[in-house]
Amino acid sequence: MAVEATGVDKHPMPVEHGLVVASRTKSQQVEVQLRRLERYCRFIASSEHYRRGQVILDGDEAVS
Repeated sequence: MAVEATGVDKHPMPVEHGLVVASRTKSQQVEVQLRRLERYCRFIASSEHYRRGQVILDGDEAVS
């Protein structure tokens, strides 16, 4: 599963790229929304295969 940021550029982009290339205000907005997603879907950040904005889920995690 990968998270893409919209509203930073004309096209969706990987969230970690959006954090780097966006203006300070937009970058902060992307950061806030990504943290909300991580809190809502706790399995994302707790997965051993997590990299900011990307995660590989096994079958049990995907069903949760």
